[in-house]
Amino acid sequence: MFKNLKPSKTKVYKIDTDHADYHCLKRCDTNRPINNRNVQNIQKSMSMYNLLKYRPILVLENGKIVDGEHRYKAAKDLGLPLYVMFISKKDAESTIMINLNTNQTNWGLPQFANYWAKCTLRPINLPFKIIGCLKNKH
Repeated sequence: MFKNLKPSKTKVYKIDTDHADYHCLKRCDTNRPINNRNVQNIQKSMSMYNLLKYRPILVLENGKIVDGEHRYKAAKDLGLPLYVMFISKKDAESTIMINLNTNQTNWGLPQFANYWAKCTLRPINLPFKIIGCLKNKH
């Protein structure tokens, strides 16, 4: 499937837009449908900070995306490099993928407030959703 990558289960690969494998990834039938609003929100975030290398797209050796289709579409539409990590078919078919997609929650205002109260860094460029949230609270 991949022309120039040798799949390793422990390595995150950066795929630049001009790389032969950039357009090789494809949807997995078992994934949920793409939500365009979610893709737009991810694009807004990615245009400020592309954090894909910290949350890579999980793919099978055949190029099917197991986790990260929304991130993939957002990055591809923006022309950003992709970061992928290979996962075994056995792991993809297990409850690992179900757990990856059900045990995560977004931060709310209390979590952000706690973070900034304890963090030595100061919020110079707050993400767009937080700014709106903070403005509405005053």
